[in-house]
Amino acid sequence: MSKVLSAPAVLMGIPFHRVSFDEALAWASSKLESDRPGYIATANLDFLFLAWQDPELQRILIDADLVIADGAPIVWISSLFGSRLPARVAGSDLAPTLIGVCRDKKRSAFLLGGASGVADKAAKVLCGRFPGLRIAGTFSPPNSPVIEMNHEEILEQIHTSSPDLLLVAFGAPKQEKWINMHFRTWKVPLAIGIGGTLDFLAGTQIRAPKVFQKIGMEWFWRMMTNPRRLFGRYADDLLFLISSLTRMLSIRLFSSTKTIAPALHEADRTVIKSFGAVIFDRSIFAGKSEEDQSMTRAAESTFIVVDCTGVSWMSSTELGVLLSASTHARRHGHRLWLYGVSPRLEKLLILCRLGEYLPIAEDPGELTAQIRAAVEDHDEGKAVLDAHGCLLITLPHELTAVTAQSFKEKIENTTRQSFVSCVIDASPTRFIDSAGLGFLVALRKSAQTHNASFSVSGFHGPVLKTIHAARMDAILA
Repeated sequence: MSKVLSAPAVLMGIPFHRVSFDEALAWASSKLESDRPGYIATANLDFLFLAWQDPELQRILIDADLVIADGAPIVWISSLFGSRLPARVAGSDLAPTLIGVCRDKKRSAFLLGGASGVADKAAKVLCGRFPGLRIAGTFSPPNSPVIEMNHEEILEQIHTSSPDLLLVAFGAPKQEKWINMHFRTWKVPLAIGIGGTLDFLAGTQIRAPKVFQKIGMEWFWRMMTNPRRLFGRYADDLLFLISSLTRMLSIRLFSSTKTIAPALHEADRTVIKSFGAVIFDRSIFAGKSEEDQSMTRAAESTFIVVDCTGVSWMSSTELGVLLSASTHARRHGHRLWLYGVSPRLEKLLILCRLGEYLPIAEDPGELTAQIRAAVEDHDEGKAVLDAHGCLLITLPHELTAVTAQSFKEKIENTTRQSFVSCVIDASPTRFIDSAGLGFLVALRKSAQTHNASFSVSGFHGPVLKTIHAARMDAILA
């Protein structure tokens, strides 16, 4: 069983685990023995920039089993949010080292992605470096958007070869989205998105000299050797960093710290607890791991309210405690709310795109109403075929890799007869990922096959941002 990680440090809305290279390797090595599929995300500054524009990528990083700081700038800025991250953990170092662990543990690896022939070259290099290594397979599928890929073909190869480690080199964020779409359905203990590492292993690209790696300037070397492709990206990342840090500094220096919400009196607490909810106060931010874990354990079985009265700011670790508990709650069908939040703290959460994960209630009545609605809410979407042959579909709150298959089966049970039109109401939907987008594209194609009209309306907020990031506005929005 893999080691239990402590709460991550949340930097600009993205969690990073406080691990050194050796700790990350030890965790990954033990994960190879696990019977529960998981994945590692190797995130750098560009990930932060992309995640602010793409709610799907942010969710993937929030849900990842391990997120490592694969970029010196992440480590440099971490001290501005709380205690500094231990070190950069480069995916380009972790992946080949973990391959060596596979050899030692008599485990196998599958190399997926890269240009034609690159995965095969990388496999030969690795087998030469680690005699006795078992490569379960290699495959370089044609380049296409993640929704248009031949998923069945790839998954069949993975299923047949049954690897213990899957290295995916589709480039970010495509590789992370592809892994998220499928990892729950396979028996691979550990998957990692490795980007250009496959090219480094194959020798088709040259990695920065050691001196650049040691001083945290590998990104600069890459930009200088490939300015046409990378200069624009790094310029955007730098502008994002300056802008976001400036806004955060402004919030901390000039926003009010006074809590305007009325205190939760005993009568309010009694009503909240009558719904089975558990209330935590500011003591959870004392930094004691047993208190952090008690809230996480509670989140698995009930709703959570965190009274933030008197908390004027949150460090990266304190945000990590809340985000971890919120994630556990969501996975078990529960929610977490914050109460008594100061204007300064509210602005911080909004800036970091955490409003969907750490919702705020402004008074006891609103908090009680939200908990009651959550208790009574069992929305899974619905599909109705009316007497005129119109297929009326209301999407669920979340249309994701977790929910899309069951919702597809619900629609298939409804459409045993032909339909002349398909009308989709997406207004209840708060989150969608690539699996959900793929489901809607497939439904649109099905309507075309039936010569039926197709219309969708009601997308809003983060869902619209995800559609825009996927460049599917013309098809769905």
